[in-house]
Amino acid sequence: MKKNYMKQEKLDMEGDITCLVTKDQWLFSASYSESIPIWNTETGKCVGILEGHSREVTCLLVAGDVLISGSQDQTVKIWDLKTKECVFTLTLDYVPSSFAAADHLLFIGSMDNLSAELINDPKILTCYPEK
Repeated sequence: MKKNYMKQEKLDMEGDITCLVTKDQWLFSASYSESIPIWNTETGKCVGILEGHSREVTCLLVAGDVLISGSQDQTVKIWDLKTKECVFTLTLDYVPSSFAAADHLLFIGSMDNLSAELINDPKILTCYPEK
């Protein structure tokens, strides 16, 4: 019988981690920082940093080939995971705290709000692939 073992690896993250999401061999982390480090899950090394928010990142979601981030700066940014560039910014009048995605809809939750944003701009790449 094959046994499964969990390898414990401490990543060199600073501050309190508020959100973690993965895509293939990448781990994206959010903390009380404006940036989003990209970690290689096989090596444990930081391989890049997404920068663009002006306040703390509050939530993350991977959808297809994009990463969606929300921040205390009241914006949602959509990042192309191939180029690591921000391809779309949505300005809100509240701070996003969580995301869910379905088809072309991005659901954005906050302390006292739930909204659904239609994301169908072709420049956003493969955010929500057609079925």
